[in-house]
Amino acid sequence: MKRGFIIIFIFSALIGLCFLEEMYLRQNLSNLYNKSEELLILIEKEENVNTEPIKSNIEEIYKFWEKSEEFLSYIVNPINIEEAGEQISKMRTLSLLNKKEELIVELNLLIYFSKTYQHLIIPNFQNIL
Repeated sequence: MKRGFIIIFIFSALIGLCFLEEMYLRQNLSNLYNKSEELLILIEKEENVNTEPIKSNIEEIYKFWEKSEEFLSYIVNPINIEEAGEQISKMRTLSLLNKKEELIVELNLLIYFSKTYQHLIIPNFQNIL
């Protein structure tokens, strides 16, 4: 009886942990999506993408993702979240080079990633155990 209770407790704790990880993942991807949408609106209004408001927004996204990616790599397969970091790094460079069209393409890829990957990225059970 006591073993059964302990097994049920551990199993319930693991399910709860998976649920919290899923919520954290969805929240971070949703925040990334919202920040990317705001940046896209700002870029479409500007003639040059080498302006301070655009560069500061890209840096904000970069810092947000750098902080999030560090923790997310513990709970999901790092290969799944690597793509977003690559897109953000490319966006930083393209902004400095003032390549608006290419920056919009990379930003749209980041928006696609943050919107669709909420359903594809799942917690890595090896990391939970």
